[in-house]
Amino acid sequence: MKGGKETNKLVIKPIATYCWKVQGLVVSLRAKWPSLTCPRSNSSRFWQLQWKKHGTCSVLSQNDYFLATLRLKAMTNILYCLQLAGIWPDDQRYRTLTSVVSAIQACVGHTIYVQCNSDNRGRSQLYQVYICVNQTGTGLIDCPVFPRRTCPSKFRFPKF
Repeated sequence: MKGGKETNKLVIKPIATYCWKVQGLVVSLRAKWPSLTCPRSNSSRFWQLQWKKHGTCSVLSQNDYFLATLRLKAMTNILYCLQLAGIWPDDQRYRTLTSVVSAIQACVGHTIYVQCNSDNRGRSQLYQVYICVNQTGTGLIDCPVFPRRTCPSKFRFPKF
């Protein structure tokens, strides 16, 4: 915020020697791609890490990378995909890995990957969904590589 008004320009202080700018996208990013970690973390830091981890491997500028992520997110509404299959966030029920993966893959038309972590009680819960994109950010592809950590056959999909 600048002078009490929200601006559309975000400048993130460098981590080490790394610095980036996203012009004209902050309001959209806050609405469409906030950090959902608990406790809620700084979304600016989250976006910076996403750029560093994924955007720098693309052929896109920072601005184009974040425009592409917003466009692709609109094409791949994961919650909607799960709801079509009757899967809703629920703090009590466990979901099967097969049902979650099948629901999302049927909706996006490509191989995806889900990753779990543990809550404060040690129960496995859905943490991330990997949907892979081509280097130009124009379309989805089957994920060619998967992270090491995976989900057990049953896990929680808690409300957030």
